[in-house]
Amino acid sequence: MMQWNFLAPIGYLNVRYNGKANIILDSVRAPAVKALFEIYATGEFSIQDLMILADSWHLFPKRRYSISKRCVNNLLKNPFYYGYMRIKGDLFPHNYPKLIDKDLFDTVQRTLLSKRFRV
Repeated sequence: MMQWNFLAPIGYLNVRYNGKANIILDSVRAPAVKALFEIYATGEFSIQDLMILADSWHLFPKRRYSISKRCVNNLLKNPFYYGYMRIKGDLFPHNYPKLIDKDLFDTVQRTLLSKRFRV
């Protein structure tokens, strides 16, 4: 298992225990991130809808302005949430808590693609 050496994604926190770095679930934001995945997987909501939800939930508290489509898109495409990290284009399993399962992630990816090619 590989170790993540960067800032934790939204929904996680970087912490230190006995001088060692670790990543844990953020008890405040993790449920909101999971909800975004579940909501988008239904296919009934747009990225714009998720942007509004994320703003209303203060999911990105350090942002002065509304969150962007790119930010939501990147969140939905991040494999970290189901137990893998992407490093230089390759996927590696990690040992941090999973926020969603792979099936939900895959459903969201299919939804993203179907909305992208919808005319």
